[in-house]
Amino acid sequence: MAKILVVDDELTIIEVLKKLLLKSGHSVSTCLNGNEALNKLKEEVFDLMITDVRLPGIDGITLLQQAKELQSHMAVIVMTAYSSDVGPAVAAMKNGAFDYVIKPFNFDEPGMSASSTPS
Repeated sequence: MAKILVVDDELTIIEVLKKLLLKSGHSVSTCLNGNEALNKLKEEVFDLMITDVRLPGIDGITLLQQAKELQSHMAVIVMTAYSSDVGPAVAAMKNGAFDYVIKPFNFDEPGMSASSTPS
C-alpha cells in the first residue's frame, strides 16, 4: 500500500485521516506544520502527501511547491476549510496538486474512501 504524509495543524483532522488510512493498510506519518513536513520530506520518500492550505510556518501551497521539487513522483492532495476562496485551489492545481478537497469531509461521497488514494 501507499506511504502517506498527512499535514494539518488540527489534531482532529490528522487523527481521523490517520485512522482511516491505517485501516486501509497504508503507512501514515503526520506533521502539525509545514516546516516539520518539509524536514520529513527531506528524510523519507512518500507516495502521497495530504496537506492543509493554512499551516503554521510554511503554508500548504509553498509546501506543495517545495515537496514537488524534493519528490516529483509524489501525489499531493491539498485540503481547506475555506471553500469560498478559490485562489488557493487554482494555485494548488497549477503547482501540480493531484486534487483539492474541502473540509469537513463527507466520506459517503463517491471517491472519498481511503482505498481510492492515488498510486
